[in-house]
Amino acid sequence: MAFNANLNRIRMEDERNGNNVDRIASLKALLKSDKNKDFTDQIYYRIGDIYLERQQLSQAIESYHNAIRRSTKNQTQKGQAYLKLAEVYFSTGNYAKAKAYYDTTLTTLPPSFRDYDLIKRKAANLDLLANRFRIIAREDTLQTLARMDQSEREERIGELVREQAGKAIDQADNPPSSDSFTASIDKPGTGLAEGKFYFNNTTAISRGFSDFKRRWGNRPLSDNWRRSNKTASEITESAGNHSGNGLTTGTGITDQTDLLFKEYMNSLPLTPENLRLSNERVAAAMYDIASFYKDELKDNKEAVSGFEALLKRVPGSSYEPAVLYNLYLLYAGTGQERSDGYRNTLLKDYPGSPFAKVILNPGYGRENDEKEAALNRVYNEIYDLYTQRQYAAVIQQAALTEQQYGRNTISPQLAYLSALALGHTSKLPSFENSLKSLADTFVTNQLVTPLVKQHLQYINDHREEMNSRPTALLDYDPDNNIFMEPEAQIPAATAKVNPENKPKVSPGNKQKEDLEKKTPDVPVPADTKDLPPAAAQNDKALSMFSMPDSAEYYFVVNVMAPGLNLSPSRFGIGQFNRVKLADFSIKHQLKAVNNENQLIFVGPFYSRTAVTNYERNILPLMKDIMRIPAGRYNTFVISKEELEKLNTRTMINLYLEFYKNNR
Repeated sequence: MAFNANLNRIRMEDERNGNNVDRIASLKALLKSDKNKDFTDQIYYRIGDIYLERQQLSQAIESYHNAIRRSTKNQTQKGQAYLKLAEVYFSTGNYAKAKAYYDTTLTTLPPSFRDYDLIKRKAANLDLLANRFRIIAREDTLQTLARMDQSEREERIGELVREQAGKAIDQADNPPSSDSFTASIDKPGTGLAEGKFYFNNTTAISRGFSDFKRRWGNRPLSDNWRRSNKTASEITESAGNHSGNGLTTGTGITDQTDLLFKEYMNSLPLTPENLRLSNERVAAAMYDIASFYKDELKDNKEAVSGFEALLKRVPGSSYEPAVLYNLYLLYAGTGQERSDGYRNTLLKDYPGSPFAKVILNPGYGRENDEKEAALNRVYNEIYDLYTQRQYAAVIQQAALTEQQYGRNTISPQLAYLSALALGHTSKLPSFENSLKSLADTFVTNQLVTPLVKQHLQYINDHREEMNSRPTALLDYDPDNNIFMEPEAQIPAATAKVNPENKPKVSPGNKQKEDLEKKTPDVPVPADTKDLPPAAAQNDKALSMFSMPDSAEYYFVVNVMAPGLNLSPSRFGIGQFNRVKLADFSIKHQLKAVNNENQLIFVGPFYSRTAVTNYERNILPLMKDIMRIPAGRYNTFVISKEELEKLNTRTMINLYLEFYKNNR
């Protein structure tokens, strides 16, 4: 009681005297008393809080470490010190250390701690948040560089890239696997003040080197370096000028370093349009972060802070109507005046948005669902026309849909099908122009537009060959499936395979090498009896499942209708895979389950972390990918061994319950 009274006295003196009292000196004075020996950890913890308030981060970190070292009895106090360190490192962008301290916090604090579940969810999803903060840091850095004059900009980028090149090359020779935890933006060992600068990120630079080498090999620094068909003289000259380790003669700077330098220079938002796109990427990342706090962590205070920061950082972004609507809901009941203000702004500035329509018409959601269902039916019909090679009908029906419904949720994918149909009926110029028009019209689309840009690059690299064709695209082109996946061309079939066909994965293999192995088919398990519905049997069934860290994994879309045509949805999954996993042999297959469910399973992935990363990337786009009502499907990740057990809807539902509690 006496100790706590002293702590309160110090706090009250500080409040009464307007921060003129040196609280840290007063707290350190308590350390000199033997009777406070058992409370040393609490004293250092309070000192750390004061340093943190003053933004003296190094001193705060040291004080929290002292609190941990001096802790002898109070495990909860020790856990809170670990939590403070986790939050400090998280706020400064050092996500690797933040992850470690969050994990230690969870092993130190009792599960009854008031925020234990929130800390657990935050630790489990730290890589999602880290990815979004890294996007923001990168775009902020590129925009800062873009504002410099050309000479200063080039000097600064060159200086930073050269500074990190040595360490980055060492890491590139032994790069971390793709399922390793997202590393810090901070350069290890540097002060916290510079942690947000993207080019201090050794891990990011090394990843750039390793990704480039995986895709292109040790390419020499030369014009047209992407060309695979070089003349003999070009090859000879390249071999003579460059050693096998990829170092340029006489400079000691790697070819990859020069290419990385050029890549960053090309990424600078120097035009108004590129700056707008950069800001859109920042807005998307900030929206994901704020939504994560609102939906996953149930932390409305942080969610409000995130949404309001987005409005201030990127005014007029495409996310603004959604942000205003979220703030209108978050303030309702707690800050009605602020809630009404955001409501009025939304209705005034975005009267045609679905969010404004929901406010004015509570039944709009139901009406919108009906419209979405109708659009999905239209898309499926047009997709079927495409698979039947009725290309003229595809173009005609896509145009009629646009006239009837205006710009809508399926417009990008309809435009893509229409462009492909045009490619099958016209020469290259018309096809290429349609792709360019699509990319320009749907700039922010994250599913179709990146794929179209890949197509345009392919056209540019194979222009002569494609110009010689009677039509830009051929119905039968076994040597090239870049414009259409084989799985999407043929009717979906139930997968059948020998269950013993398991890939051999050596411990030293990189994730990239594992993913490039031929995907084994997954068998349909033999029919087995349903488990009894009793709760005891359910518990027994749940104990059958597991999610090991290392196994052959799949991402699964569970469709709760046996007769639905899933070819259009599989086509959308194929689009995503070709954009995000172009260098990996990832397939999507279909498994019918007891004439009750259909499972689209995507893989293989060779660790739980790898498949979870895939899940986090694809989930935000599932509404655009799946051409069936949202209530008719759900998703999960599962190992091959457990997938083979899902032979009835009962087993699928039991696994979903297991997955919900163990994800």
